Amino acid sequence: MSKILRLLRTLPLAAFLLLGACGGEQTPKQEAGAEGRTNAHEPSTQVGEQTPRQEAGAEGLRALMKEIREASIGGKTAQAAALVRGLAVTEESLAKALKDGSEEAAKKIFKGCSKIWPSSDEALARIFKKRPERTEIQVHGATTEELAASEAKNPAVREFPGGAIEAAKTLLRPGASFYEVEFVEPGKSSGLKFHLFFHDGRQWRMLAKVWRY
Repeated sequence: MSKILRLLRTLPLAAFLLLGACGGEQTPKQEAGAEGRTNAHEPSTQVGEQTPRQEAGAEGLRALMKEIREASIGGKTAQAAALVRGLAVTEESLAKALKDGSEEAAKKIFKGCSKIWPSSDEALARIFKKRPERTEIQVHGATTEELAASEAKNPAVREFPGGAIEAAKTLLRPGASFYEVEFVEPGKSSGLKFHLFFHDGRQWRMLAKVWRY
């Protein structure tokens, strides 16, 4: 009888020790799990990397406009909007397009350019989506000097509006190249134009109808 009583007295202590041992084993597992979740949510080293430089020249611009057009028509709204948003001029990029001493004009132009871009992705994606049957992308390029002289030596000058020629005489940077982008239906001689694209050394920008600002 005394042996049984001694055994019963030891059971609560044994049970307590057993529970304590189980809890001690689970704590490290929980900490490891928390550490694993933290590591899983650490940002990738690729986040924030700069986008690739866009190719300069007529073919580089044509490739970009083709990418925008295909994304817009294909329903890839976010992709199209991001590319179109990149065409908006910055104060820094304007310095690459305007001649020295144009600081006051640059302020007006920057303000005017900022107003032409809608805020929503949907509206941005629609800008170059108009008339999807116009599948041919023509790019017409000329230097500031060629535009200012209005010479027929470069036939592309005829593709620029009169306002662009006047801007070349008063605002545009000497030695810079500017481009018109035209979406044309195959077999047609003219189409929908977008004005005064330039490359800022890294990517393409669009001044649009800068003479109206």
